[in-house]
Amino acid sequence: MMDIHNNFSPVFCAKFQNIVKISKLAEGSNKYADETASFVKIEPNNIDDINALKNIAKCWKDASFATNIYYAASAIRNDSKFYKNHMVFALTSQKSDFEKLDDDKILGIIHIAPLNKFWLFIEQLQANPKYIYKKDSLYKGIGTGILNSVKGMCSKISCFPAKSESVKKFYAKNGFYEEDKLANSYVWYRDIMDILFNFKS
Repeated sequence: MMDIHNNFSPVFCAKFQNIVKISKLAEGSNKYADETASFVKIEPNNIDDINALKNIAKCWKDASFATNIYYAASAIRNDSKFYKNHMVFALTSQKSDFEKLDDDKILGIIHIAPLNKFWLFIEQLQANPKYIYKKDSLYKGIGTGILNSVKGMCSKISCFPAKSESVKKFYAKNGFYEEDKLANSYVWYRDIMDILFNFKS
């Protein structure tokens, strides 16, 4: 486990980025209604943010990437040269007081790395498994909400997702296409038609 220096400063806290539209199961019903969640940037110098990720890594059962994302945030905190300019974000049902993230309200997390000014790479994306492996899940649209927020930060996103058909369908549904089948490489462009037109001309 990585050593985490205890240099917390109260000026650091998770930074609100934007409101995300998701769906929530209406109470006493089997129908879903529009709901909002908060997309926040994890501040690695805030020990509360780090601890929230640590708790997720411990408590989210069958969460393939939660521990890796926690380690990544810890490495960013420790100024690892291998994680220079990397970022971790969370989607939470929490509406305020982001200086103290409630890990019970975190719906999903993502670790991204910049490849250049306009191009981001998704290292890992993880929704809370209890909302993705259940038929009548309390929340829907967590992964899509996270991706939509990241799309607002760049013009191109690439990733090497898990090779399961459900994961591939998830990225395809969200506007990604398979760039290289052998490499399992998926990519999203802000406006694919403009890019194709410029390439042909």
